[in-house]
Amino acid sequence: MDYHALESKLGSSINWYNTQFYCGWGDITSTTDYDCIIANGFPANKVVVLVSTNSTNAPPAYLQPQLSEYLMAIRVKHPSLGGAAGWEYFNAEVTGSSTNLPWEWLQAVKNAVSRQKTGGL
Repeated sequence: MDYHALESKLGSSINWYNTQFYCGWGDITSTTDYDCIIANGFPANKVVVLVSTNSTNAPPAYLQPQLSEYLMAIRVKHPSLGGAAGWEYFNAEVTGSSTNLPWEWLQAVKNAVSRQKTGGL
C-alpha cells in the first residue's frame, strides 16, 4: 500500500495512522523512527505510536517509567504527537510485577502524551 498516495487522496478522511513500535518494526528508545515518519510527510497529529503492553504479547514491551520517558521525548520534539496506544490492554504491565493493572498503564501513557502536562514539557 502506498500511504503517501492514500494520505494525498483521502487524508482529510483519515484521523490517524497506527505506527507499530514493536517486533522490530520501530524503535521507541529514541525519536529517530518517529522523526523519519514525520520527515516523510505524515502529520504528527495523525501518527499514533503503537507499543506492546507486555512482552508475552509481542516484544519488546517497555515498562514504566521508561515508556513514559520515551513518549515524552517524542512529544517534546513533536508537540502535536497523535497519541499512543497499546497492543493488548488486558495484560498491560506497568512495572514488571506479576500483577497487571492496565488502567495504570493507560494513565501513565496518557500523562506522558498529554499536551497539558506541567513541568516544562
